[in-house]
Amino acid sequence: MWRYLTIVVIKNGTGVHLCQIACLLFVLFLPTFGHALPMEYVAPDSKVRAPVESTLPARRLAQLQTTEGYAFWARRLQRDGRKALESLGYYSAEVRVKLDSQNSVRVEIDPGLPTVINEVKLAFHGYPGDALPVSLGLQRADQLDHGLYESGKRRLHSWLLAHGYLNAALTEHRIEVNRKKRTADIRLVWDVGPLFRFGDTRFLDTTLNPDFLQRYVQHQQGSPLSEKDLQALSQNLRNSGYFSNVEIAPLVGEANSDWLTPVQIKLTPVKRSVYEAGVSVGTDRGPGVDAGITRRQSNAQGHRWEARIDVSARRQFIAGRYEMPSATQMDRTRLLDFNVVNEETDSTRRTTIRTALSLQKRWRGWRRTDAINVLNEHYTVSGDKRESTMLIGSAELFRRESNDAVNPTHGWRARGELSASSTLLGSATDFVRAEINGKFIGSIGDKSRWLLRGRIGSMWTADFADVPASLRFFAGGDYSVRGFDYESLGPRDDANNVVGGVHVIETSIELDRLLTPKWRIALFADAGNAFGDGRESLEYAAGAGVRWLSPVGPLRLDIAAPLSESDGGMRIHFSAGPDL
Repeated sequence: MWRYLTIVVIKNGTGVHLCQIACLLFVLFLPTFGHALPMEYVAPDSKVRAPVESTLPARRLAQLQTTEGYAFWARRLQRDGRKALESLGYYSAEVRVKLDSQNSVRVEIDPGLPTVINEVKLAFHGYPGDALPVSLGLQRADQLDHGLYESGKRRLHSWLLAHGYLNAALTEHRIEVNRKKRTADIRLVWDVGPLFRFGDTRFLDTTLNPDFLQRYVQHQQGSPLSEKDLQALSQNLRNSGYFSNVEIAPLVGEANSDWLTPVQIKLTPVKRSVYEAGVSVGTDRGPGVDAGITRRQSNAQGHRWEARIDVSARRQFIAGRYEMPSATQMDRTRLLDFNVVNEETDSTRRTTIRTALSLQKRWRGWRRTDAINVLNEHYTVSGDKRESTMLIGSAELFRRESNDAVNPTHGWRARGELSASSTLLGSATDFVRAEINGKFIGSIGDKSRWLLRGRIGSMWTADFADVPASLRFFAGGDYSVRGFDYESLGPRDDANNVVGGVHVIETSIELDRLLTPKWRIALFADAGNAFGDGRESLEYAAGAGVRWLSPVGPLRLDIAAPLSESDGGMRIHFSAGPDL
């Protein structure tokens, strides 16, 4: 519906303003904007209503602002609505459209009795079994649903393709509906074709030895060319750290008479060397700087190495690592580590030189590291200067699971280590040491999380004084019992100096809430201590903090107060890094 706007022009003297002349030349047609006609659907349920409401006539009726055009679209809706309900198996449905005296549209839907499935026949010519391990999703006595029929048909076909039947063809697909009896018969026939199998694997344009790359090929030659195995191969190569992109293509056209199919892999290598430099901050170690270099590939056998230096107020650290992956087993790597640490705390001073030869592998979902360590340490505890040289055997298990590597809302990590040394092997003393620690994160609604952390450790030794300070147990600090200084908790000597313990227990619970996409606030309570002869007791602390969610993990600023010390003051803790 349109209305006309008339412009009245008034002369001024003998002339007419230019704008008035322009107005005389145009008649403007302005649309009248009103409300759409009210519509009401009467149907047994939303599932029956949905296909009728989604038809073109229903959408056009919903847009009408007057009754003009109503009769045409109402007739179309009655016809198209009945047709739409056939998709749900209603072949005797009725759709009535009425217009009342208030110009409201009422759509009444009577689906009638549904059509049920009388028989389902599936045939897979050329398949070794009688049926596939996946189903159509419809069976005898079910209500006919064309949507489920189509999705089930795609599922069956996709399964054949994913399991090596690359030439599978659906040669017959039919639904026979008996409207009088309200029954339907389904018949689907596939010509499965040959089973394609894995042939040789060809690596293109790689600087790594192809024999070395075979360690990532976990399927057997001659096994079915399955999508699952292709995806696993792609994932293994992507996770290797050598490539930025992996493209895998089965060469179906080159399959031989036994249907062995070559698999071609195009690999894009990562940048070979990575250089890093930055500043480090933390109340445990003070301000500092760090730098490092990583060589992601040093030869055709996939060897790698890295070197790092970290210098802060309380700790100086130099480390190097050389990695030698197994030539045949994907999950095994030999490591040679060397590091020098010079560290000063309120309780100890120590300089530690450690060399380790280890074997790292996957074990029941965990990362397992078995190592032989040679440790030499000069340490001063309570004014007593000592030097210890130890040959230590150790075994470590580590695992981490989370929904996000940097800022998870749920997940966990756990680490356990068992180490031992003996004077029979030239060590300064005998000892057996075990430690377990873990952290768990869960969600409370969309914006809140809980974080639970725990640590327990124990050691047996023939002569505690000869145990290097780096192997003793201490507590306190940014990642321990906040509210207390770094390694300030533990057994003390007669001069009240902390000397470290043979046992340790720590626990922490934290609640945080997201205020903005980048900021969280937190409340926490910590408890723990290191123990010696049993005179020590648990120390407690509590506090609050803020977290800024940086791209590399949260930056944490905490204020904590000791609860077990009446004269203990507030302490600020600053730390950084992923939660897990």
